[in-house]
Amino acid sequence: MPAQTSPALDQLLDGLTTAIAEWVHPKLGLVDAHTGKATPPDHYGQTCAALALCSPNQGQACKRDAALAAWLGTPISQIGHLPFNRLTLHLMAILFGDQFDSSQAAMIQSGIKRCQLRKHYPSNNWTLLAATCTLLEATPAQRPRLARALASMIRRWTTHKGGFIDYPANPGKAICTPLAYHHKALFLGALALRFCADDELAAQTRRLFDWLVHCWDDAGYAGGFGRSTHALFGDACLIAALILLDVPEHGPADALARRLHRQVRSDGFLWLDPWGPNQGPRHWDDYMHLSIYNAWAAAILRAAREVQARYPLAPGLQALQWRANRSGLFHDEQAGLASWRDEAGNVILLSTTGQPPQAPAGCTADLRYSGGRIYHLRVGSSPAVMTPGYRGPLSQLQSTPALAGPTPLLREDTRLCVIDRYPDPVLEATASGFTLRLHGQAHLVAPSPPASLRRRIVAAIDWRFLGGRLGRGANLKRTPLPGHDASRTLQLDANPQGFTVTEELTLLPFSHARCVHPASKQFSEPAGAPPGNTAPYVYRQCRRYGLATGTASSAPT
Repeated sequence: MPAQTSPALDQLLDGLTTAIAEWVHPKLGLVDAHTGKATPPDHYGQTCAALALCSPNQGQACKRDAALAAWLGTPISQIGHLPFNRLTLHLMAILFGDQFDSSQAAMIQSGIKRCQLRKHYPSNNWTLLAATCTLLEATPAQRPRLARALASMIRRWTTHKGGFIDYPANPGKAICTPLAYHHKALFLGALALRFCADDELAAQTRRLFDWLVHCWDDAGYAGGFGRSTHALFGDACLIAALILLDVPEHGPADALARRLHRQVRSDGFLWLDPWGPNQGPRHWDDYMHLSIYNAWAAAILRAAREVQARYPLAPGLQALQWRANRSGLFHDEQAGLASWRDEAGNVILLSTTGQPPQAPAGCTADLRYSGGRIYHLRVGSSPAVMTPGYRGPLSQLQSTPALAGPTPLLREDTRLCVIDRYPDPVLEATASGFTLRLHGQAHLVAPSPPASLRRRIVAAIDWRFLGGRLGRGANLKRTPLPGHDASRTLQLDANPQGFTVTEELTLLPFSHARCVHPASKQFSEPAGAPPGNTAPYVYRQCRRYGLATGTASSAPT
């Protein structure tokens, strides 16, 4: 363990552990402070709470046993997220086995056996997690082969420049790269290397590590794009990875911990993202649960510290240094993610091409992966953390199109269309910033429900027996609607006073569709050309981000 740890990180971990202990009920196990009910049984809140509370302290040990008993008492038909639970239980057994008597140890082993693993999952990060479980549970003689297999997975599931691809398993032109899962892949690679020092796995893990700096803000923000944007899940994975890689804690881990301290709730838990109580009635995505993400964070940080103290770091990663952010422009063309920095450390993170959401549904709109949008910006000491793209009921987006933010929406008859994919972006550095030029075509916000009986039967079989594989495959190949094109230009001009971001949107033609939301709440009312009119619709907006305040002002033209 490094001689000097981060006091902010120590305080964060102590606070999380204390809060979790307070919210463990003797009969229910971990209780979700947001709902007042037991943490969802099909997730991994109970096992993570038990791992976080592994301690010689008798009070915490009793709470640990209560959380573990609650999960072990859950019928096997109700449990889910099996790779997560298996990893957590196995870490509990190998790191803290001396705290359990023989009957408790046997119960943990029986719990591990409940969590059967599969070779492949819809998300690559799940497959990577299952492979890491297999490596940790293997004999020392088996681990080198499993480490090479893990390295092969990471190599296949990274872009040419090193960004982790979460979907599909066979990457093509359309890929999904949520930043939270880049951090998770890095955590899993770093964890596996503590148990098997394989050169190829070390090389692939280092590629993941080196890519991080391009999507990092020194104010303690990492992520912001795709699923779980700026959420505690990805933050915890990154901190745990940095611990396991022996990166000095006074650097990025300390910055992350200090930022997370600003998300502490009155009940001791952390808000799940930087918006906290200021996010309004929307709160967070429905798959995110307060108890689960807090328990996950406490568990993997606790485990990372313990693994770091007991197991040596792979030689290929010793003396790893956090590379200083470089000024200028970076673009991972394959992922469609870019960043720009100046010498003072001001930063803009943006998406270019746009990516396909992983789980399309006919009643849900997911615009978090939209191209042509800034998803994080900082000028001076005040980050302007951009609200993630809309994910929610399609009906709500239809009635309130302003929820689309900067993503253009069109309506053709009764169908809502979106322009969020731009296959050939042109991103160029300028003397004072950059210019991004995009051209894309509209497609439906959500897939149309199956019209015929045959298609409804196929959809039901896909959902029940194939895990939605056909629907996700179709989502990668969405057919654009002919005749609805958009050209967009996003330009940054930086000066000593701050940033000026100018966006211009041109939609053509308007013979069949009308624009319902051209990039501003001020234009949320239906506005389109009369039928038969093919004149272009042009919208221009200028936003200024001041260096002194970090606040933004905007003016459409």
